[in-house]
Amino acid sequence: MRITAAVPRAATPGGYWCVLTVDQLPDPLASDEGVDMRFAASVSTGIFLYLDPGPAGPRLFSRFLGMYQPGAWGAEAGDLYSEIWGFAEGFRWLGAEPADAAGVPGTRLRPALSLYVPVQQSGNRSTVVAGSDDLALGGFGLLGGEAATDGSWLARGELRQARFGLFAFDRQAAGSGSGLGTSGFLDLPLGLDLQGAWSRGGSGAAALSLNNLSLRVPLGRWGGLEAQSSGTQTLQARLRTNEVGFGTAGAAGAAGRAWAPPAAAARSGRAAHAEPARPPA
Repeated sequence: MRITAAVPRAATPGGYWCVLTVDQLPDPLASDEGVDMRFAASVSTGIFLYLDPGPAGPRLFSRFLGMYQPGAWGAEAGDLYSEIWGFAEGFRWLGAEPADAAGVPGTRLRPALSLYVPVQQSGNRSTVVAGSDDLALGGFGLLGGEAATDGSWLARGELRQARFGLFAFDRQAAGSGSGLGTSGFLDLPLGLDLQGAWSRGGSGAAALSLNNLSLRVPLGRWGGLEAQSSGTQTLQARLRTNEVGFGTAGAAGAAGRAWAPPAAAARSGRAAHAEPARPPA
């Protein structure tokens, strides 16, 4: 999903809030008699923009060009995604789209060879060549990652089964520091759903640690009860947030199977790194 924020021409340099909220969607199967609304989904997004008081005139902020052939090679250029640094800029050659152990295309990333150039917005500080690929572990999961000529690398592993899934990564990036984390889910008896995630990155004053644990208890036609605890820790502060909430049966069912490995969220050839724990109802 892409959200575009349009700032009025009259806005002066400084902070500018843009907020998008979607709530209380109607049930298409509800009766037309009277008011009959059922909670189906809620999306609340806040966007904060900073207007740079730089020189006036047109400027190019984002550029991307991609060419893909189903079952064959492809190429990308411009603003790219790097598993090591996140945002990157350069050129990428993509190999043929692989199939996983079950022979289903699209569940693994294309092998890629990339040339990244240093840009201010990226943690990459030098021109490097990087390669990335996945290795299927039969029907159990995947191993993959990206490695660059300056010694930076990211390795990730994924174990997925019908009732549980586990994802882990480790990273050493020149210019951005180290990071590691894990996340996963477990379907328990009686329909209970347990999810958790932990990650750590940065060093010194920039060190950041995140953790999350949630348990969902189904309540039949009343939906489900979810308890969630999230923690954030920096060098100077520690925050813990505990929540308990209810969700409708429809919303719970949609979220209950939303878990997917990072490759499933791929934009074109390469996927953005994301922890695969399923979202709460």
